[in-house]
Amino acid sequence: MATLPKHDPVINGLLPSYNIGEFLIANCSSDRSSPAASLYWYINDEKVPPEYLQPQHETSALVNEFNLRYRTLEIRFLIDKERFGNVKQLVLKCSAKIENFPLLTRDRTISLFIGLADDVANQKLINHWRNSASNMRVFPCTLLLIYTVGFVKSIYV
Repeated sequence: MATLPKHDPVINGLLPSYNIGEFLIANCSSDRSSPAASLYWYINDEKVPPEYLQPQHETSALVNEFNLRYRTLEIRFLIDKERFGNVKQLVLKCSAKIENFPLLTRDRTISLFIGLADDVANQKLINHWRNSASNMRVFPCTLLLIYTVGFVKSIYV
């Protein structure tokens, strides 16, 4: 007797946005079922390469005398300029499939913003000025440097 999953997979560990050069690490967990669902990750509708994945972990729980199992699959990869340099949005999808029930595949999809190198530099500069301005007390003061022969004299006005 089969017990099918009632819910879509759950994705944990993602930030809303990433920058080129950062690592993305996330987990996808299936709902409890018997047999256990197999998990698959996709990036922009392409199945991820195996080197991005950690081994699936399976956990079981006894529920109403049924041994239900769920799996977790971790994805890890560097958001590098070569592969993602021209991409502004990354769509991650996790699919939970039970081999004997192909029509009952459940998916979870999340879209993320990818900052390009210029966007990253500009955002850091904007955030630096915003944070600096909010944490500083500004006193009106003008510094004039008057250069004369042989020395520099500072005058505060």
